[in-house]
Amino acid sequence: MLVEPRPVSNLTLQALLFFDFYFSVIYLVLSLVIYIYKGATFFYPANTLATEVIGLFIMTIIQYSRIHIGNSHKGSIANKTESRSASLWLIGLGIPMLILIAFYLVFQTFV
Repeated sequence: MLVEPRPVSNLTLQALLFFDFYFSVIYLVLSLVIYIYKGATFFYPANTLATEVIGLFIMTIIQYSRIHIGNSHKGSIANKTESRSASLWLIGLGIPMLILIAFYLVFQTFV
């Protein structure tokens, strides 16, 4: 009798990836509204506002790539299929996300 290995997909990771999709949309929209307000209200040094907005779009692209690798709406890639290469991509794309999040939390021009 063959014993099937127990799946190691993580329900908590699946739930976080699901809600992170909606959180990322809300974060992008609110950040753009705040940048419009800050651009109209405060004086920014040359090219600083554009650089921060471009960084926000790069952060969004990386985040949606991570979400797609971790939890595609048409079937999970990394979590449910337990693919090692997809899981490594999910973790590897987390490193630039941590750097961008640290920038927006600590080094942003006008907070």
